Amino acid sequence: GLAALFWLLRGQLPKILFVGALALLLSTVAPYLQSRLPAPAMETRAAEDVETAPVIYIVLDEMIGAEGIPRDIEGGEVAYQELRRLFDKHGFRLFGNAFSRHSLTVRSVPNTLNFDTDDNSWGMILRHSSNDVVQSVLLEGLAQAKPLVVYQTRHINFCASAATRCETLQSFDAESEWVAQLGLGARETVVTLQEALPGSLVARANIAVMAAVLGLDLERSVPEYFDVHAFPAWFDHFADDVVASGGKANYFAHLLSPHAPYILDASCAPQPGWELPYHLGEVHAAGVELDGARDRHYRAYFRQMHCLFSKLDGLLTRLGDDPAFSDATIVLHGDHGSRISGARFAEAVTERDLIDNHAAL
Repeated sequence: GLAALFWLLRGQLPKILFVGALALLLSTVAPYLQSRLPAPAMETRAAEDVETAPVIYIVLDEMIGAEGIPRDIEGGEVAYQELRRLFDKHGFRLFGNAFSRHSLTVRSVPNTLNFDTDDNSWGMILRHSSNDVVQSVLLEGLAQAKPLVVYQTRHINFCASAATRCETLQSFDAESEWVAQLGLGARETVVTLQEALPGSLVARANIAVMAAVLGLDLERSVPEYFDVHAFPAWFDHFADDVVASGGKANYFAHLLSPHAPYILDASCAPQPGWELPYHLGEVHAAGVELDGARDRHYRAYFRQMHCLFSKLDGLLTRLGDDPAFSDATIVLHGDHGSRISGARFAEAVTERDLIDNHAAL
């Protein structure tokens, strides 16, 4: 009987497992954040005489939760211990077993910023938006307390009318001042020729010869966006801005880190290797052995995590040393898991895939 019930409910299992997860996270974080927002206007007090403590709210895209880190993979145990040390060092309360109900940013982040625990829908439609701009109860509240500065990418627009200032990374511009030089190595030259002359049979034939000589795989290409390439310089720009504010502004930042592609080493230096497919689902049809591919992806993911941790440690140390931020509220969380899954949702729901997709910092 129990087995039959499980079989009947198999299609709803992900929803059943995660229907309360975001509510659990928000039930802990939301009351504290709401306590830092300005009181309603009807209260008899002079808002201009009240100096509220600054709030710095950072969303780290594809940052897996502590207990979701696969510690059996090379580098996993080190990444797990480093994550815990980082947040212990700076006095954070870390929710190791937090899960996001959604595995898509367009769902998870807008819902979180509106304390929405009722959204059971799926798909790529941006939630809580108007004219493709996210509307947020939380951000509006922060903007009432202090000037609100938003740091974002070109993927999702959080710069509603509440924001005093918006800083937007030009995510799709390889020539951006924030993007590290991509170089003109053999592989980049081939890809550039391929993209510049897509309709030329002669060029394509010559590229195929070059690829064979150079040992390149032309089925792979450079990414469409360059957020990861720009991350080290962009984060430094963000950190300098926060510190320079002297606690006179609230900040919200959506950062694509440790988001794929995994091209940064532990010291944040860009490395060749962006040809890795985005998700393992992309190599599933090609017959690639999934467990080995998952291990390779996670090893690269861990290196990029170390880069992120070093940047966060630097910012948190600066804020901790600055009296202007002595009573600041700093919130850091992911939007979903790493999404490095074995692409087995088409066949069955496995515990490993659920953790990869939904375990969130």
